[in-house]
Amino acid sequence: MNIQVDYAKEMELAAIWLEKPLQMEDRRGSRIAPGDLVKVQDNRLIDLPIGEKATHKVIGCTGTITSSSLSFTLIDIVTNEPLIIKIN
Repeated sequence: MNIQVDYAKEMELAAIWLEKPLQMEDRRGSRIAPGDLVKVQDNRLIDLPIGEKATHKVIGCTGTITSSSLSFTLIDIVTNEPLIIKIN
């Protein structure tokens, strides 16, 4: 059996775990997954102040097996414009 893994290949992920928890619309957590409602400012995910509404919805998470490349695909809740935020 010959199994080869391409560690540089990007693939869809169920979620991305952040080092520091993030305040989202419905919870605070380190696991960000499709369906989560978050706040974006200057192309960065930031804590959502209590009482404020989220600006974006996470619709996808992609990355490599080694986590050398990770990104979120989001959609603006008001304008429906897509946005990709890369983290590393």
